[in-house]
Amino acid sequence: MPTQFIRTAANTFEFKATVEYTGIVEGVLRYHPFLYDHETYPSDANDLRAEADPEDDHDYAASDVRPARGRRPIFECYWNGRLIPYSFIDEFDWCSVPKKNKGVPLECYNRVSGVLWTNDKFQVSTNKLTFIDLELRLRDKNTTYGRILGKNDMNKGQQARRLQEYAVVIEKRTDIGREFNAWLKECHERCDKQVKFSQYSGSITRPELVKHRQSPWSVYGLIEWDGKVFKKGTMVRIIKTVPVTYGTIQHFLLYGNHEGDVFATGGDISIIQEPRSLYNEVKTFPLSKLDRTANNTSIMKYIDDEVSKLPNKLVVSWPEGDEVTHGEKRPAGKTIGAIKVEIANRKGELISKLPGAAGGTSRKLLVELKVIWHCT
Repeated sequence: MPTQFIRTAANTFEFKATVEYTGIVEGVLRYHPFLYDHETYPSDANDLRAEADPEDDHDYAASDVRPARGRRPIFECYWNGRLIPYSFIDEFDWCSVPKKNKGVPLECYNRVSGVLWTNDKFQVSTNKLTFIDLELRLRDKNTTYGRILGKNDMNKGQQARRLQEYAVVIEKRTDIGREFNAWLKECHERCDKQVKFSQYSGSITRPELVKHRQSPWSVYGLIEWDGKVFKKGTMVRIIKTVPVTYGTIQHFLLYGNHEGDVFATGGDISIIQEPRSLYNEVKTFPLSKLDRTANNTSIMKYIDDEVSKLPNKLVVSWPEGDEVTHGEKRPAGKTIGAIKVEIANRKGELISKLPGAAGGTSRKLLVELKVIWHCT
């Protein structure tokens, strides 16, 4: 199994923990990406912890199986280079699934495996099968963590000062959680091949982006993601925007020179914002903002509700009397009462501005009165 973990790892995150000055724990986390149509995290059919807990509390449905690692712990533990076979650590707070989304899909946290190596300042049982105090001491608030930068993480100048860099990283008590989440996000974007892009139609330049990202962008008409198909003309919901955006897919964009079908993670989605009678403009969003759980019924209901809020008719009233009826002829000199004109939507509600305005700016509605003089 250790060989399988090493072979399938696409990237590593090395760190060091110092416990009460003399206790040293070196650790490594490995990322096992999703490739094409399967997880690469090594499976263990004999480990029942891979099965989901019916009381799962991290957004996994009770009937689901957690991907990749399942419910197995992250860390194996070694003492003075010797495996302690009955001691495992599930996770630390800084590498667990966060309560608030940090821009990384939840399944990515389950694609991580790890190993801890300790010195002889930690107690083990007489038969060397279990640690006695390792996890408790690692979770102590006085334990400090720092990331160890490998050669792949440093430029030449940093490599020349590698020993000094180690000392600085460990002593300054970096935010290990922020470092880990940045690493995990990078692994997901660079290593996972989770989305299949199909129906290639050419490449475009995007002048609205920074210069080095303007081209080339490959254009696709269809993607397959988690067994779901999204294609040109499909109604979708875009989340993590204010307000939530709905639209019809125009195309998908993937950075780089590509031809034909390709597996990747990331890219953008361009939509025609709905309802068109209100917006009718093309907007582009990161593909990660596509709501894969939204169904066509709920999307259409939202669009219909928005359309029903648009101006539908004028309500004319004569609050001071002297009303003019339709087709009525009035001689010169006869008073025409004060006219009150209001705008109503399809629901019959009186409105003064258009719905769906974002950023606190509202588009006000105005009524223009024209008096036409007919001379004979």
